[in-house]
Amino acid sequence: GAKSVTAVDISEEAIEQTKKNAELNGLKNTDFLCCDVFELLTNLYNENSKIYDYIILDTPPLSVAAVYSRYSLRKM
Repeated sequence: GAKSVTAVDISEEAIEQTKKNAELNGLKNTDFLCCDVFELLTNLYNENSKIYDYIILDTPPLSVAAVYSRYSLRKM
């Protein structure tokens, strides 16, 4: 299993539910961040800070994907 997990969502409500689910399932070593994941990943890359072994993204629904298209077209 993972040594640590960072859960990121732009929705504060989603983060609160994720915290509850993690607690109910006995998950430890989990960080929760309420922010835009695309901005977070860009900042982490630019700052050459925290390194992740794996990044799993649940992409936005197609209806709002256009909002994020500027991120997907950029080279990171």
